[in-house]
Order: sequence, then structure tokens, then C-alpha cells
Amino acid sequence: MSAELEGKQDQLQSDAAKQAVQTVLLQSKIDDANRQYAQQQADAAGSANPGQSAFRK
Repeated sequence: MSAELEGKQDQLQSDAAKQAVQTVLLQSKIDDANRQYAQQQADAAGSANPGQSAFRK
């Protein structure tokens, strides 16, 4: 019984570690997508007001 519980504990820890890695990877993808979206919005705003872009620099 003790060995079985230890095996299950190892599996739970392994599953938790895998879940943590997946969470970090997903968050990284979300952050990248948000940065890309923000850049696209900034680019679109810049092209909508081309006369003002000289004042931004």
C-alpha cells in the first residue's frame, strides 16, 4: 500500500509539473499575441494620422 501511494504521489507531482509548464507556455503565447495586437493597433493609429507621426519622433 505504501509503495502504491508513493507512486501515486510521484505521478501527481509529475502531472502538476506538466500542468505548470503548460500554463507558462500558454501565458507566453498569450503575452506574445497581446504584444502583436498592441503593435498592430499602434501601427494602425500611426497610419491613420500620418501628419502627426513627425511630432512623435
